[in-house]
Parts: sequence; C-alpha cells; structure tokens
Amino acid sequence: MTKTFCNKCGKQLNFDDHRKVELTVRPYTTYGGRFNLDYCESCFKEIIGEEEYNSMIQREAEHKRRIIEKRKAKNDE
Repeated sequence: MTKTFCNKCGKQLNFDDHRKVELTVRPYTTYGGRFNLDYCESCFKEIIGEEEYNSMIQREAEHKRRIIEKRKAKNDE
C-alpha cells in the first residue's frame, strides 16, 4: 500500500481524511500541465478559504442526501 502525504504540511494521510485536488496550469505559461495534489482537510480549508469550503461541504451533503432519496425511492418501487 502506498503512503500519501499532504502536499502542504507533510502529514501522512489516511484514505478518509484527505482531498485529492487536480490543479491545471494554463498552457499560455512557459510550463503548462496538470498536477494531482493531496491535502489534509485543514490545509485544504486554509487554501480555498472557509466560506468556499463550507459551501462545498454543504453541496456535498445535499448531493449525498439526493442520492439516498433516489435509492430509497427506487427500492420502494
């Protein structure tokens, strides 16, 4: 099993407690490309800001709630 570490603070990450982030650098710079990064929750919150982080968490919870409702409706049929 491969160990994963936070790209900001260096903390070892578990499967459940981190965010995988894809960073795209636009090709009009001298070095463009995509980077796959891993952040712990606290560093991720610090990077994107508390307001955006809370909004994202709320959207995730709403999405999960809709999936659960769809599954329940499908099982009730």
